[in-house]
Amino acid sequence: MSHFIPLYCPQTEPAVLHLDTQADLLDLVICANHRLKLGRDLLKHLPPTAEPADLWAAFDAAALLVDESAKVLDVIESRIVADRPEATS
Repeated sequence: MSHFIPLYCPQTEPAVLHLDTQADLLDLVICANHRLKLGRDLLKHLPPTAEPADLWAAFDAAALLVDESAKVLDVIESRIVADRPEATS
């Protein structure tokens, strides 16, 4: 099984962007954190006078960044759970 997860892009099939599930955990955390902060900042700094079309474009971009962050966090969680020693009774 490949250790690359395709990242969704409706304009390309098959996907051209992939997440390396075997990347260093710190790199994965940095990646997820960076995308979350970009999405937050994008929404935070929208001007109140923005046109509706601009708002929707910003929302779509922020949603993409948050979705990618969630996928990276899922990989981190899976790796941590897999490496955790089983509880003994």
